[in-house]
Amino acid sequence: MVTFVKSTEVICKQPVVNEPYFNGMVALALDGQIFSEAAAPYTIVGPAYGIQARYASNTMKAAIYATIPVIEVLVVDSGGSSLDDFDPVPRRLITMNITRAYVRQEVELRFEQFTEQGVATFSNLTLVKPRTGSYDVDVYSSTVDDGYDHFNLQVDEGKPSLLFLDRQPSVEAVPNTALTSQPSLTVQDDAGNQCTNLSSSLFAVVEFVPTGWNGTTTPEAPFVEGKFTFENVRLTALHGLDYRAKFRIKDPKYDYIAPVYSDIIKAQACPKSSFYKKGSMSCTPCVDGAKCNGTDILVTQSNYWRIDNVSLTFIKCNRFEPCLENAEISQCRRGSKGVLSPKKTTPPLVSIYADKPEETNEAAPRPVHAWSVEPESFPRSNTSKSVKKSRPASAATAATAVSTRHAQLIIEEGGEKK
Repeated sequence: MVTFVKSTEVICKQPVVNEPYFNGMVALALDGQIFSEAAAPYTIVGPAYGIQARYASNTMKAAIYATIPVIEVLVVDSGGSSLDDFDPVPRRLITMNITRAYVRQEVELRFEQFTEQGVATFSNLTLVKPRTGSYDVDVYSSTVDDGYDHFNLQVDEGKPSLLFLDRQPSVEAVPNTALTSQPSLTVQDDAGNQCTNLSSSLFAVVEFVPTGWNGTTTPEAPFVEGKFTFENVRLTALHGLDYRAKFRIKDPKYDYIAPVYSDIIKAQACPKSSFYKKGSMSCTPCVDGAKCNGTDILVTQSNYWRIDNVSLTFIKCNRFEPCLENAEISQCRRGSKGVLSPKKTTPPLVSIYADKPEETNEAAPRPVHAWSVEPESFPRSNTSKSVKKSRPASAATAATAVSTRHAQLIIEEGGEKK
């Protein structure tokens, strides 16, 4: 039954049928003389039975925030035909879960939407840094008998954005020898996925900061099987300097990709029985009177004196051992103070004097001249004759014993040698 509305519109009424009809066609004729060029398909829908997902594309690119293609979920009858505005329920709740295929321990994304005229539209959804591969998309609704549908969403690698050191170079460099661990690089997109679809004519280059490369081959590596793998990279490193290898892609097209730097690389460590000078290429045997540990730090052996932490001269102190060991800059034992005596050279001696007594407030004497002396070195007869009578000896001018093993004779300014 057809009812004319206007020259461009008619209403067709289909007699009631007992089940959905899916292959209907409508052809129009005007007075039986003019016929439409083609028949128009039409469908007779049944009651709501299930849901069906529909999408323009099931492929997306990885990114920091990767946009999911628009997904529509339709309410359909038992034959799969969409009810559209014939759906008698105006709003049905649809739930959509997106999960990594083969790794279904957790849902990557869950979203809910209501239908309008038989269609629920999911749009403006994102995955944060998705891994490449296949994802399962599952849609559910409890308002129909067959309330489940499923399809796969494919995430492809995104735009190359950064270099990643797949294998670090060696942490020590041996002169004229290739690094034990040769570096390799991969290229990643913003989501951290390895990019494998780059041209094989692409090269990466390496240089050292500070400059120190002296390899015998060009420090370049081609892009093969998804990575740049270097060979025969060498570094002549100076002791005391920290080097880093700097890698970049040798193509202006990829200048937007920032270089990547390796971990610190140092010159090969010196033996424990030697030391190095910062900026040198070789190791030096340890000097007399010093302890070495393979670095540029030297400390005193027991009873040796060093004026500062750069001097390579270590002077032996007297036999009463007033000088401490393991010191970068020499120190005296507790109860002794002073510096190397300029008056004595054979053997070199150290000026020392008593600390301020802990049990009193009496100030310690200030020495002007000081000699370390052995108790047996001045006989009683000679000592008694050499002493001039000037003024009574006081605590400040008397000989002060700084240990049970030796004595120190200290003469204050204005006093006399005893």
